[in-house]
Amino acid sequence: MRPSWLLLLAVGVLLWGEPSRGTEADTVTAPVSWAARGGELRLRFNHDVLGLYGVRLRLPKTPVDSGEPSFALFPILSSTALELGVSREGLQRLSGGALEARGWLVFEGPAGRIRLSSLQLRPKDGSTADLQLVDEAGEGVLRVTHPMIGIEEARRRLMIHTADLIVEPRLAERLGVAALSGKTVGELRLRMPIVQGPGEEPLIAKCASPNFHGMPHPSGGTYRTDVLIESLSWHVMRCRHSAASGPCDGPGGDDGVVVFAPGAALRNGDTPHTADVPWYRKFQTSPHPYPYPGNDQHPYLVWNLYRILDGRLEQIGASGLKHAFYTINWYCAPGACGAGGGNILGRACYDIYSQSSNDYGPELGPRRELIPFTGQWGRCGSIFDPGCTGSQTHPNPNGPYDHRLIVRESQLSAAGAQFFAEGWYVIQDDQDIYNTMGHVPVTIEFDGYAWSPTVSGPMTRGPVIDRWVDPNLYPHRNREITSPHGRVKVAVRVQPLAACPPASGLSPPCYRFDYAVQNLDFAVSQTSGTPPNLRVLAQRGLREFRLGLDAGLAVWIPPDAFADLDTQPANDWTAMRDGGALVFSGSPGTDLLWGTLYRFGFLTDQPLEESALYPLTLIEPDSGTQLSGMIAGPASITRVFRDGFE
Repeated sequence: MRPSWLLLLAVGVLLWGEPSRGTEADTVTAPVSWAARGGELRLRFNHDVLGLYGVRLRLPKTPVDSGEPSFALFPILSSTALELGVSREGLQRLSGGALEARGWLVFEGPAGRIRLSSLQLRPKDGSTADLQLVDEAGEGVLRVTHPMIGIEEARRRLMIHTADLIVEPRLAERLGVAALSGKTVGELRLRMPIVQGPGEEPLIAKCASPNFHGMPHPSGGTYRTDVLIESLSWHVMRCRHSAASGPCDGPGGDDGVVVFAPGAALRNGDTPHTADVPWYRKFQTSPHPYPYPGNDQHPYLVWNLYRILDGRLEQIGASGLKHAFYTINWYCAPGACGAGGGNILGRACYDIYSQSSNDYGPELGPRRELIPFTGQWGRCGSIFDPGCTGSQTHPNPNGPYDHRLIVRESQLSAAGAQFFAEGWYVIQDDQDIYNTMGHVPVTIEFDGYAWSPTVSGPMTRGPVIDRWVDPNLYPHRNREITSPHGRVKVAVRVQPLAACPPASGLSPPCYRFDYAVQNLDFAVSQTSGTPPNLRVLAQRGLREFRLGLDAGLAVWIPPDAFADLDTQPANDWTAMRDGGALVFSGSPGTDLLWGTLYRFGFLTDQPLEESALYPLTLIEPDSGTQLSGMIAGPASITRVFRDGFE
């Protein structure tokens, strides 16, 4: 461990777990003392979550940010300051101090009313392990965690680009809603001028020549992009009645809709050939002529929710596309490019995105605007720039339920179900997509007010389908199919049944076959223009699943053989036998799109045959694109006779 970086954990990353690091000697320079004074505190509250727990929040009529009107502005008194420890590698620690902002908050809950007549921000319990907003008696009200914190030296200011506001137990108790403790109820941002510093200018080291993907390495070969996901958390953001007439009411009532969002962390690779990764906010132009000239290249994050019920895997939720906008670059390798934070993710550098940030409408868009296999975004004609002006002309095109991961309450209340949350950073030129995606087991229960998720195990890198069927243990049952348009995974599980369903017409023993097809990054995209003014005109996924079986194999397709994301049977794919093949196909608008998983199934009276592989074809009919492979399937009596294995 690099001791000097322990201090950086103090601003909130302790809650995320410690990222992996290299073994090079610590060469971080000794920090010098700076101070930040004045500026403004910006707060945005999630009134939806507060309302679920019967809490109202009143704010003064403070000014709002003209570019981000959901944030209320609170001026920081110039008589208060934060003390900073800064080195050539950037911000090393918050050395001390406290802030007070002009303004007030009033919380009203079942047990009473709490007024904060001033907003004081200070280290929790006199340390820098966490920050707190405290009341006049010095008691913590809201904990400030997961801060994306850094110094913008060009403007000489301290920035917290985003941080979560978490309800402290004492506030929940005073409001009379113990279940609200630990819930994320808002977002904090901070801008403060640096008013005291060393005589040396500039202090923070700059990186003039990043080593981007594809550039030659001095020892041979080229630099390669390989970013790894480090952690994933899961949080409820809002929930409403199916008719949008009020809050959701839990199991057995109205089938309302629930929005979940993750917190996520990543780090860059740590090898001699690790490439620096560009990280420019959308519509911000990169100053580097290579490898993406004039482009606002940045990573993207998508997240999904899955359920395993009775051994069958199905996806029950999918988010829109989160546009990443800044990297804090903690734990960087010595001399890493971008160690001061900002627009380049350097070697071994670590970054976080809070759940509040991932639920922020102005950074969310539809997945269809991204070509996932290449990581190229069609910003021209996007929901942010419909007129292709090259700037964000629509500041926030989203309501609170647009481009979020939405799940029906009925999908969460099935007895015996297991849930898994998955997150994936999509990064242009990344060499291994499987280590940029990860999943965690999640327990989701209704706590009397809202659906409350709890991560119940460690994160595993890779897609959920690899947990359902381990490709290392069962390579014939979990196969990757590749094409010039992207990759798809197909896996199969078989379950012996105690009895054959009477409607099947099958004689025992019976076996249920479930095939999960996960479209990782396959998309046939119609485009115009070139980056940065690329336009994605249309995008297709897959619309047919064809499994080659022997014509003599008896098969029954039960009513619940197919499962997609929603609970609407009208858009389900239909099934038929076509000679020896079993075919599931969809109508226009029901494509298996990238980042999505569908399940297909059938019953037969023959067990799984591990030694034989059967032809599998996935078809996108409009373009004629086909993905073909082989996967394990049921043994056939006719095949056994034909091959002389009787």
